[in-house]
Order: sequence, then structure tokens, then C-alpha cells
Amino acid sequence: MDDNMFKMAAGYASKGWRVLPIFGLKEDGKTCRCKAAHECGTPGKHPRDWGWPETASTDEDRIFDWFYESPESPNVGVALGETSGIIDIEWDDAEGAATAEKLGITKIDTPTYQSHRSEHRLFQFDKRLPQQAVIKIGGLEIRIGGGGRGAQSVFPPSLHASGVSYRWKYDQSPDDVDVAEIPANLMQMIVNNNGTTTAQEPARNYLHKEIKSGDRHTTMCRLIAGNLVRMLDPHDPREQQDALAVARSLNMTQCKPPLEQSEVESIWRGQLRWAIKVRSMGGGPEFLREKLDQHLSGEDEEAEAEANAGFTGSFTLSGLEFRNDEWWPGQWMLKVIHSDPVSYVLTLPAYGSGQNQTFVDVVLNAEQYRSASMVAQAVLEATHTVILDEIPEEWAVIWSGRGARKTSPAVRGLKAKLMDVARRQEAAAEALRYARVAEWFLGAITTVPAPRPGDDSGEPSAGGFPTWVKQEDGEWELWFGWSTVWEQADRGRRRILEGDQADLKRRVLAITKEDDFQTGRHVTDGGVRKRFIRWTEKHIRALERLAAGDVPTVPAPVLNLPDPVVKDRKVRKASEVVEAKT
Repeated sequence: MDDNMFKMAAGYASKGWRVLPIFGLKEDGKTCRCKAAHECGTPGKHPRDWGWPETASTDEDRIFDWFYESPESPNVGVALGETSGIIDIEWDDAEGAATAEKLGITKIDTPTYQSHRSEHRLFQFDKRLPQQAVIKIGGLEIRIGGGGRGAQSVFPPSLHASGVSYRWKYDQSPDDVDVAEIPANLMQMIVNNNGTTTAQEPARNYLHKEIKSGDRHTTMCRLIAGNLVRMLDPHDPREQQDALAVARSLNMTQCKPPLEQSEVESIWRGQLRWAIKVRSMGGGPEFLREKLDQHLSGEDEEAEAEANAGFTGSFTLSGLEFRNDEWWPGQWMLKVIHSDPVSYVLTLPAYGSGQNQTFVDVVLNAEQYRSASMVAQAVLEATHTVILDEIPEEWAVIWSGRGARKTSPAVRGLKAKLMDVARRQEAAAEALRYARVAEWFLGAITTVPAPRPGDDSGEPSAGGFPTWVKQEDGEWELWFGWSTVWEQADRGRRRILEGDQADLKRRVLAITKEDDFQTGRHVTDGGVRKRFIRWTEKHIRALERLAAGDVPTVPAPVLNLPDPVVKDRKVRKASEVVEAKT
């Protein structure tokens, strides 16, 4: 929570200006905290409550709750119009600055603040103003908040997505100067409708004119939303891709300079979700025009929030690309990790998930990667919102492909197309199954410290736990029960798998260049003869190599292995000698 944000908001409320909470930015200072996250067209600029024209308030207790009870500190906004008694005149380019200079606006003492490239000047509301939310005149954006449609501005000290905080100009804060009246020449221009543009210049006008830097994002949102909401079938991937192609072309030819292609695609994807939601409501051309006007003026935030809450059934929205009547990876990527066992990392965009990250990694094993239904389940678990198998049969064909038919050729599935462009990566030791198993076994077998010079000989443990035993020739051997040590290694949630024991044994023997481990038998105090595995330091060193990810050449497993060949050795037990037999 930001104490300064609350104090400033309370100060605005004390002047009768109705305050509202605005979605703030995430820790990266760029991503909006709304559900649209990185796809938001106005990050850190739009109200947190879609009903803000009614809920904006001058009540300090309510404002306190917004800025202190919320776990995420919002930006601060002010509702403009008759109820607050102020309007906001903003400009962010040379044309607007020239108009403001010509009308003498820049010479009037009135509260003025900076917002990245924009300058905002507040003036008193006048009942002669037209009943419109916003109008534009010569590069000036005049936010009136009339006509019951509402208008609001983000106020200092809110944080802009550029990383710059909104700030009052020196000696021009609300505490320094009073709000001035609208200059007569500007009022006359507004009332007589002498402005060069109206509240919303038709987006189609920009098909034949340059889109300037300050208008690029907003104009592209308007153009793309208008095209998408008029599609014959908003779910048709061909129409979706056509709209994207038009947007890319307009960006390159009309925007000066062009937006990044990733931003255009982000706008297109966000507007597509909104268009699909609106078209699902039904209604004819008049209804769609009304919804489009509300959407572009920021009044349709409830429908937009629902559209951003998640999506199903649209593979385009999931980042795939439809061309030549087939689905292609698009923004999906695959990385094959040569671990033990091999793993497949599927990376795809999680648009609309509200997560900090743009892309989500979905880790699959070989069985999951081959199965369309398992992939869909893993993607849903990772993204929480992306449902690929809303129509299972359709997704199965997209992922796995299909054979040739009389009327159509064979279609390769995404799993094969992704493999064509997959990146390969060698696994780190911790990603190798055999390395993890060796580490677990090493931890279990080294529970007793290695012998030091002068130590007395040990005695094999009746329970099979590892014990160092000194031989007649002075060499130390580690005696242990094979099953006992594996029980110790398989603790907690490790889950030793079938085949892990045989695999580890083959790898150790490959390093020590032995045919099998030596064994010995020992008579316990109760007269029971127990069988033990006998290791030396070289076996411990081999196990350490495996735990570090060393990959020895492993011979193929042999079924029905004969009993281990054991050399005759003798072991000392007090005054008795136990002979180890073959």
C-alpha cells in the first residue's frame, strides 16, 4: 500500500473531486494488474470497478478502504464532469501543443500535471459544454464527462507504464492555484462545433492517413476491434488470421513509426477475445455498433473483463496459427531435454491468465506427449484457463494428425510439426534419473564415515546396514545388505522405480569394469548366516561419478543373470574366521 497515494487521493476528495481506484501496475512496472495483464490496451490507466461512474466518491473512509485494505495498491483516478466540477484538457504531440499555444491555454494559471509525454490542464466544468464524454479539437483531447457516459483521468502520483510517475508541474498543483474557467475562445469553438474532429473520429479514416506516435496503440485497438466484431464467424480461424494480416499491414504502412509486431499481435488477441464474447450475446448491427462504441470509450469494462477471464475452444487465442487449411505451431515452442527419462517442455502463451509471465512451460513425458488428451490436461493444469479439448475429436486431429482420405490429403499433427523445429538440450545432472537415484543411494550407503588409519575392524551389521570391515590384508571393505540400503534410499516421496536398482548396478559395474559385485556371508550372533555386498573405495568413487552425471557405457541388460562370481576371501570376526564361499 502507498501512503502517499492515499493522502493525495484524500486531498482531491476534499476539493469535491470524486476519486476512484485505477488498476495499478505489477512489479515489472509495465504489466497491468487487471485480468488482461500484458494484453491490456491501457495498463495502469483504467478503473478497477466497471461501475466507477456511480461508485467514484469523496468519502474519505471509502477511499481509505480502496488504498489500504486492498492487497495491491492502485493508481488514483478522478471522475470528471459536473459532479466533480472539473474537466481535463490533454495533448501529447506537436499539433496539440500548437493548438494549446494558439488558444492561450498554456498561459492560464490552472492545475497542470505531466504524464509521460502528455500535459494535462484542469478547467472548471461549464453547463454549456456538449453532452459528450470526450471530444477532440486540433490535437487536444477534451475530457468532459457529459452525456451520462462518464470520463476519468489518472492523477498524480500514479505510475505510468513508461516507468514515469504522474506529477504536478512546479507551482501549478491544486494547492498552488485554483481551477480556471475555460477560455472564451475555446468554449466558443466547442459550442459552435468548430473543432476539426468529433468525439470519436471514425477508425476507417486512418486507413488513408498517417497514425502518429501518440495515437498508434489506441487507433490500432479501434481498427482491429471494428474489423473483428463484424466478422461473419468470429470462431473461423481464416477470418481471424485475415484480421491479423490486415492489422500487420496497416501497422507497417500507416503507423509512424510502426509498433512492434508483438504489440500488434497482443492487441489483436485481446480484441478477438472481446469480439467473441460480444458476438455470443447475439444482436444485430445496431447492437454491435453500440457495443463497439462502449468498448472503445472504455464503458464496456464488464464485458471486457469477462472476455479476459479465460477462453475455450479458440486455438488462435492459444497462440497457434492457421494457414493452408492446417494448424501450425505459431507461438508454441518445444524443447527436448535429454534427461533420464527424456522430457518434453512445451512452451505456449497464457494470454488472459493474469500471471506475471507471458509464456508457460508444460513439462511432459513421452507417454503424455504422444497423447492429445494428456497434453490438453497438462496445458489446462499449467495455464488454468486454456481448454484445448472442448471438442475432443477436433483437438485430437490437430495434435496427432490424420491419414489421407479420398477427398483430402494426410495432415501431420502439431506434435510432429513441433518436433521439426524443436530445440535439443542436454540435461543437467539433477535432471538425469540415474544421477538422482545414484545420489539417493550414495546418501544411504555413506551413513557411516570412511575408516581412518588406526581404526579397529568393524563387524557386518545383523540388520544389513553399511559397515566398514577390515580384511586380513589391511584393505577396508564396506559390507551392506542390498535390499536394506535401497529401503534407506527410498525415503519420503522419492519413489524408486522398477528397474532403478538393476540400472544403477549395471552403471557402477561399467565404471569398475567388473562382471558382478563381490559378496560375503556372515554368521550373526543369533547364528543366522546373512549375505552381504562387499564394496571398496572404487565403488564409492563410481557412485559419486554417477551422482555427478557422468555417463558410462552401460551394457545391455541380460535376463536370468547367473549368481555372482565371488572370489574366496576371509573376514575377521573377533576370534572366529568366516569363509566367504563362491
